[in-house]
Amino acid sequence: MAEIAAGSSGLAERDRTRRQQEKQAFLGMKLVETICCLICAGLHIQGFLHYPEPFPHEMLFCGLYASYFLISFYSMLFQYMDCFPLNYTVEAIVSGAAFLLFVVSAFVSMYHAETDIHLQYLTDEEEWYHPFFVYCRLQSLGATITAQMFLVHCSLALDLAGLLDRWFGGLAGRRSVGEDDLSEDAKANGRLQINPFWMPAFEAVMKRLPCECKKSESGG
Repeated sequence: MAEIAAGSSGLAERDRTRRQQEKQAFLGMKLVETICCLICAGLHIQGFLHYPEPFPHEMLFCGLYASYFLISFYSMLFQYMDCFPLNYTVEAIVSGAAFLLFVVSAFVSMYHAETDIHLQYLTDEEEWYHPFFVYCRLQSLGATITAQMFLVHCSLALDLAGLLDRWFGGLAGRRSVGEDDLSEDAKANGRLQINPFWMPAFEAVMKRLPCECKKSESGG
């Protein structure tokens, strides 16, 4: 009975360590996302206040940057105070939608730069230093970087939920851990590690190559 109790306490300790690591990882990403959203909002406000040729007033930019700044900030605050447990599905949906919206805003920002009536009659060098083009370029760059952060956030949430292994694990002819109903590896349970979900597809491609050495390497 003592051994069973010791094993149970060890599993509980590893589970607490894993959850603490997950909390720290998500807190760090949400902090970076909050800062990135704040930078995007600041760039948009700075461009909107450029009175000679301000940014077009679109709800896509104002609503997106402000809403996801508040979502990231309050989510980080509530998670830090342990107001609610981590929900991988909600994290994946919110961050995945943010990734798509920020990518769209980056393209829309450069679309305004390409269709601006004043920039159409400038040379490439003159256009590069034009204030409207500078603000559009900076806003597009900030939105792209923020979208990449949300993509990492979404990938981590999907991986911890086991969905990446369920969706892509069969590409190399192997079943996921959830389908086989296997116990979780004790060592993997004690650390946070992003599953390289692209490896099954890479191994499947390597096995189809005509070179035998590549097949043996991928098979071993």
